[in-house]
Amino acid sequence: NGWTPALIEAERREAREAVAQVVSDVRGLMAEFRWPEADGAANRWVELQPNSAAARAAQGRTRERLRKVQAALEAYREAHRLDPTDARVSFDLARLMLEVRQSPDEAAALLESLDRSDPQVRVYFAAAREAQGRVDEAATILDEILRSNPKDAKALFLRGRLELNRGNPKAAVGFLRRSTTNDPSDREALYALVVALGTEGTPEEIRAAEDRWKRCDADLKRVAELATLIARSPKDPGLRLEIGDLFLRNGRESDGLRWLESAVAIDPKHKPTHLRLAAHYRANGPPDLAAKHEAAANARD
Repeated sequence: NGWTPALIEAERREAREAVAQVVSDVRGLMAEFRWPEADGAANRWVELQPNSAAARAAQGRTRERLRKVQAALEAYREAHRLDPTDARVSFDLARLMLEVRQSPDEAAALLESLDRSDPQVRVYFAAAREAQGRVDEAATILDEILRSNPKDAKALFLRGRLELNRGNPKAAVGFLRRSTTNDPSDREALYALVVALGTEGTPEEIRAAEDRWKRCDADLKRVAELATLIARSPKDPGLRLEIGDLFLRNGRESDGLRWLESAVAIDPKHKPTHLRLAAHYRANGPPDLAAKHEAAANARD
């Protein structure tokens, strides 16, 4: 069309810079848990590079965080079509299909192509086998996982659910108690424990399990509300403190600490967050971090 080489190169450079900026935006917004804005940036990345598997994968992750499950599945499918060798995309696609109980045969095929020495892959492969009706095979895989890692909360939950579906609530209770001890934030496992105890437990045990399930359910619903509020007010450290505290209360330590650290990154003088971090590190270590946040909480302006 008559463009000179210099103009063409300038156009290419501008396009590369635009892509680099949007990729940086996506990663930065994800790191700050600003999912609605990250989703918008991921959509822009797809507009700039519609054949980029990485762009589609980012789109899938932001949509999943926003609970747009079908849209996330579509993005993961497209990312997998563009790059079927990306193990993380294959896993995320299979995992999400199983979590929403869709296409177990397709999920199993994806997981079969991955490294099944990875514990997460093996757990979800067992879930795929259960969803396919191959219950005995699923039980064998889960038992193998639990022999090497007896605290794997997901494997314990799946093993307990499997026994519950087999009509064996007594065996289910043992697995589900251990699962909910190791991951007290899993609503599905907590509810399965309530169901199993409905047959096998005492009234006190049933009531205690129901209380745990209802408290966890209320906490995680509040987490969803806070995620929306934080999207509107991303610089409010108080909202980040509340969501971080809820994650910590439900055993999600890494998520909770990331939210709390993001609050003091936004406001280094936010005393309530420093106090919460200090309390956590006093109870769990390391003591030098407890001292650091105590000092920050007590520092004069």
